[in-house]
Amino acid sequence: MINFKMNKNNRENLISKLRELDPTKLWEVIVRKPKSVRSLDQNELYWEMITQMADYFGYEKSEMHSLMVYKFLTEFKEVFNDKVPVIKSTTSLTTSEFNDYLEKIKSWSFDYGFRFEEK
Repeated sequence: MINFKMNKNNRENLISKLRELDPTKLWEVIVRKPKSVRSLDQNELYWEMITQMADYFGYEKSEMHSLMVYKFLTEFKEVFNDKVPVIKSTTSLTTSEFNDYLEKIKSWSFDYGFRFEEK
């Protein structure tokens, strides 16, 4: 398996690698734009918010994180005629999806009197 991240400077290297593949064999080549996963700043902001919320609501940080993930990142999939909860990981979210997730948490917690104080 070859994993290759192409940029403007290494395109010819990718073409060279493709030419090296055995033409008598079947190959699968997948080309896609990379997802922009959440940033370190978003992650830092998130854990600060989770820490403050945990203190405010009386939970441990890990519990607060789990509760928010369950509340806002759970999708229900049909499996053998049953609706089964599938919980998305925050690490799989794009920067845009992560912003939406943060906004949902802020809005929900605001309804319960919590005010996030950015440091």
